Amino acid sequence: MKKIIILLFVFLSATLKAEPVSITYSVATDDPKAKKLISSFIDKAVKTRSEIEVTNEDYHLAEFFVMAQRNTESKNPNSWMFSITHTTNAKLFMALTKLNQKGIEVDDEIMRILASMISEQGYLKYMNIVYIDNFNEQNLKKVMNRFVNDFADRIDNYLP
Repeated sequence: MKKIIILLFVFLSATLKAEPVSITYSVATDDPKAKKLISSFIDKAVKTRSEIEVTNEDYHLAEFFVMAQRNTESKNPNSWMFSITHTTNAKLFMALTKLNQKGIEVDDEIMRILASMISEQGYLKYMNIVYIDNFNEQNLKKVMNRFVNDFADRIDNYLP
């Protein structure tokens, strides 16, 4: 029950637009230096957008995943491919809000179902792939800024 109350608070805060939408992100790459640099540019880009904020909490309305990989099949050893996906659990939060508003008691079976949905990464909303010829800070900053800006621009569409 405590999880549902926390989820309702997160959802209601975001839908009232008084607060930025709580989001999180993950970076997947086999290069630790690249991961640190990518995360740094993402953090800086998120700080420029007032409608989203990164949270370390377990409960967030949306998430994006960045996968970065050196293109080993290219003749250019400095080329990289990036993919980004956006996911959201906002509809789950909306359903929990509706149950709470109607005063519906949630039994153990429903709680197990909801708990499994809460632990999922969310529903896929968007995916994009980018290729850069030269992995350097300038190009990486452009790509991460574009990824974050696209995500922030779409966030309203992910909320019910």
